[in-house]
Amino acid sequence: MEWIDMMKQSGDVQRKEIKVVAKKKALYGLRRAPRLWQKKFTARLIELGLRQISEEPCFFVNDFIFLLFFTDDTITLSRIENRERTLAFKKSLMESFDIKDLGELKWFLGVRVLRDRPNRKLWLCQDSYIETIANRFNLQPMKAPTTPMVTDLLLYYDKSSNKIFSHVTESSVLALTN
Repeated sequence: MEWIDMMKQSGDVQRKEIKVVAKKKALYGLRRAPRLWQKKFTARLIELGLRQISEEPCFFVNDFIFLLFFTDDTITLSRIENRERTLAFKKSLMESFDIKDLGELKWFLGVRVLRDRPNRKLWLCQDSYIETIANRFNLQPMKAPTTPMVTDLLLYYDKSSNKIFSHVTESSVLALTN
């Protein structure tokens, strides 16, 4: 248990009496709340038999499950043959915390997840992020051109070149051959 000290001013403004209130748990809105939540959640995951990956503090594994979390969003990944063990693990986690299983993964941290199970394919799409950026910079979709070629007037080629173009071309060829 970790104590968090908060200063609270009493109603008497003249004396500016200050009281210290001790809270037994982290509260939303406190600057340290996410760190305290991470420590508490991490401790419980380790108790349940998961091993923390040293390079990524929010990634845990054991012999049948992968677990990733960011603040209060969590993903569990496992093979179909480990379904019963995974469900038992989730049940243990739900007994410890007020969480719910939202079913198959559709979104995580703004990334849309699409799956084609029969063909064993997975796509991670950031189309909503791209749309947000396009709207921010006023880049709404425009009518596509009917031809990929420039429709401006093309200049007539008379099989001759000017001196500047010839020099640039010769310089480029010489640079490539040396």
